[in-house]
Amino acid sequence: NSSYSVLTSLCVTSDLQELQRDIEQHSAGVSSVLALCEVLLRDRDACSGRPDCDSLQQTCSSLDRRWRNICSMSVERRVRIEETWRLWSKFLDDYSRFEDWLRSAEVTAANPQSADVLYTVAKEELKKFEAFQRQVHERLTQLELVNKQYRRLARENRTDSSSRLKALVQEGNLRWDGLQRRVAAVLRRLK
Repeated sequence: NSSYSVLTSLCVTSDLQELQRDIEQHSAGVSSVLALCEVLLRDRDACSGRPDCDSLQQTCSSLDRRWRNICSMSVERRVRIEETWRLWSKFLDDYSRFEDWLRSAEVTAANPQSADVLYTVAKEELKKFEAFQRQVHERLTQLELVNKQYRRLARENRTDSSSRLKALVQEGNLRWDGLQRRVAAVLRRLK
């Protein structure tokens, strides 16, 4: 997860920096063209007739409007990318904590003392697994939080093109379902 996060962070930062460099490189040129347009509009010889002046004024206005739009959209894009990165980081942190617990819980569920044991041992194991089952159910809220975060990312079209986030969520859900079934089976065997 962390290498995926770092790689994604580098890509996002690189994209933002490239966009910013591109705008900065073109900014001077656009400003220069707009300044030349103003000079031409004031020059009676260059702008001899009303149609020429109107056409030049419209062209200048169009360039200015489009350039402002590009600058505005780049800011909006940067904000969206930063927000997406924040949401991804939160999702990956929450998923990582859930997965750590899940891995530990799967080990616990895989090694019950339920076969060929004395009644007293089985009774103790039953108590232990009933408490463990409650813990598994309590962790459902953590899984639901991760699912909710992923649904938001998907709904807002902020997921990755490789579907890695989707695969993480599906794997987490399947593993939790398997854990729940395993614990229920152990409890049935102990009763």
